[in-house]
Amino acid sequence: MFLTSLGLSWGWFKLRRAVRRVPVPRDGCVVRIRTADGLYRARFLGAEKEGLRLSAPLSRGHYAPIRVGERLVIEGTSARGALLFDCDVLERRAEPCELLVSMPSDVRVSERRMSPRQAFEPPEPAQLDGSRAELLDLSAFGARVRKKPAPAKGQRVLLSEATRVGSVAGWVLDSEPISGEARLRFEEPIEVGP
Repeated sequence: MFLTSLGLSWGWFKLRRAVRRVPVPRDGCVVRIRTADGLYRARFLGAEKEGLRLSAPLSRGHYAPIRVGERLVIEGTSARGALLFDCDVLERRAEPCELLVSMPSDVRVSERRMSPRQAFEPPEPAQLDGSRAELLDLSAFGARVRKKPAPAKGQRVLLSEATRVGSVAGWVLDSEPISGEARLRFEEPIEVGP
């Protein structure tokens, strides 16, 4: 009985280690795809059992000539920072125009910010240019917010949030129209408390 229990627990432990979760980009974020022929942009659509789904990358208004079996280097963003990983194209889907790529075995995660960020789960209430918004994360040099409709890239905005930052002006570095998320860069660094 003891040996059976020991064997089952060893098997369960090995199975759990084999099925570890690999970090993947945020749904809907723009990813960069590097191939031997060039650099393309696509949108991360999600993870499936078979692999990762990407929108078909475009080059000058036409679909990029990426072949099944081709090796790709993908750069994307996640809640943990910037991701960089290698994968192979498993399938090109015609309807909708998508690529299915293999799950990465080795993902390199790096934090590119000049100061640590503080993530808020659940998001904190805030105001962006006087309209209701949610504060998703905050650092001394910028923030990530969610507001519908999303502010335009390059737009100057005023973030007001009573408990953390007061009011601070900044610029929209990037915005996702689907999710309403926007990354802001403050004009002047702020002090971020615990």
